[in-house]
Amino acid sequence: MGTLNVRLPDELTRTLEREAKLSHRPRSELAREAIREYLERLERERYLAAFVAEAQAVYGDETLRADAQALAREMSAAEIGASPPSPEEDEGEGWWR
Repeated sequence: MGTLNVRLPDELTRTLEREAKLSHRPRSELAREAIREYLERLERERYLAAFVAEAQAVYGDETLRADAQALAREMSAAEIGASPPSPEEDEGEGWWR
């Protein structure tokens, strides 16, 4: 495990100490948890930003947008054609037996 020395503003230090006392946890544990959660949030935000950028790029491309819409229509048609199993089919052995 690596070591990191960080200088904190007085107010943040007091807040960290108060939380450590209230939660009966070491300050270092709280700091590790806060850093981990912050970095995970940054990663999620970065992933979502890339996802949105890709979606916007696809939506802006007429050919890709038309292909996606056609695929969505085909999937909707397939879903409409699929019916849930009847009560008789749903009980006992599955259709694959």
